[in-house]
Amino acid sequence: MVTLPQNIITQVIIVFLSYYWHLALERLLPARSAGVEMQSEKESIDEDEGREEEIVRRWILKGRVQRSSISWLNTFLKWAIDMTLGIIWTSIVYEVLYGFVFGRFPKGDISHFLRNIVLTSLVLMFSLRPLTSLIGFIIIPAPRRPVFLAGVSALASIFLTASTMIVLRGIVKSNFVQKALMDITERVWIEAQRKGATPARLVDEL
Repeated sequence: MVTLPQNIITQVIIVFLSYYWHLALERLLPARSAGVEMQSEKESIDEDEGREEEIVRRWILKGRVQRSSISWLNTFLKWAIDMTLGIIWTSIVYEVLYGFVFGRFPKGDISHFLRNIVLTSLVLMFSLRPLTSLIGFIIIPAPRRPVFLAGVSALASIFLTASTMIVLRGIVKSNFVQKALMDITERVWIEAQRKGATPARLVDEL
């Protein structure tokens, strides 16, 4: 049985790998063209990268430069790659960690392993992952994107679990279910009386 610490370890490893995955996607298909569009004459800046970023940020705030417009083609291409290759490698890592490391299924059971990869991929494709991934590629910087996706996924899981518990509790307390349970109990009682069951046997049947 998978415990909470094992689940946390698995998610941390996936987020760590996702960090480099999103950086690679950003290098391959940058959301914005390199540099900025100047609106005024250039100023001499130091070659230090940190200093240069600070100066560019200050120029943007002052309106002296404009950030390059987003490339929607690259954004949707990255999203499509993430929805295919990204989901596949995430599912493989998930199943490898849960299966071979944490003993979720017997070692060497390749068919079970492949079946779990397919099921995990389908679950991710038909979850909030497509929407959150698209939002992440549009507005979240690549280094922060894995944390954003993991946070949204965790909140969605908590909300879904809480909602399910509330719905189930309401169903159990509904008049229809209560009446059905009473009818079942009454039938078992009548059947037990016909068979001459003792109270102990009646409890076992219930």
